Amino acid sequence: PKRFEAVFKEITSNKLSLPNNNDVKIYSLEIVNGQINYEKVKRFIRGNIGRYVYSRAQRNNYELNGDIEAISSYAIEAYTKRVSRNPETNHFNEIMLYSFLECVLGAPKIFSKMELQNKSGQFETFSSGIHVLSMKKGLLPFNQLVLGASDTFDDLEHAVNNAFDQIERIAAGSSEEYDLLEASILSNEFDADMNLALESMIIPKKGTVSASIEKAYGVFLGYSINVDNIGLSNEEYLKNANERMADDIKGIIPYIESKIKALGLSNHSF
Repeated sequence: PKRFEAVFKEITSNKLSLPNNNDVKIYSLEIVNGQINYEKVKRFIRGNIGRYVYSRAQRNNYELNGDIEAISSYAIEAYTKRVSRNPETNHFNEIMLYSFLECVLGAPKIFSKMELQNKSGQFETFSSGIHVLSMKKGLLPFNQLVLGASDTFDDLEHAVNNAFDQIERIAAGSSEEYDLLEASILSNEFDADMNLALESMIIPKKGTVSASIEKAYGVFLGYSINVDNIGLSNEEYLKNANERMADDIKGIIPYIESKIKALGLSNHSF
């Protein structure tokens, strides 16, 4: 997505005590005069909502028809219709999850939450989005199907609880994701490059050695920090806020690890 680094600033990163690849990163929106500036993230969402709502194949069709400039307005219209049918729908978390998985992890989107909801009734999927991460183990190709979970809450621990409740539901029904992908590949819902790559992963051909695929989890957690700014300069407040965020991530890691172990998912990447 566009302008990611202009909107989100990485504060710190860490690792979980798990045997497989994992990353824990904390980012902040811009803080101005002791308050978070939400204008940049609003513009970011408006500029990228078309990428979130529509598949690459659909966006290619808009481009071929000369409508690529209007894709954001079409996407906002589609999103508004979705919300009018279900007023409790809030895709902020899912848009953020999508943005971080694509920009930070380098894992292209297969389906956004909205695309999954549009398939409601055909498949029972609990993911906040499905992405694919391609890498190598030595010289061999290796792929992970990244299943997304997300939550935003004032309290970070509460956000972790809600996200891992979702992960528990995803883990219990994850075979649906493979059925959904296979059906979508066979009906050519993706652009040609994505369809070919997914076909080689999900539907191996006889007599060929295909890249193995594993399940992984991508989790977006949003929360609020509470730092007293009385008597502090803007620079002092920003320093304190950054230190507080770094402490928060360090403090929450053992709790996240306990959640992963309790669900029996320690052999997955996060």
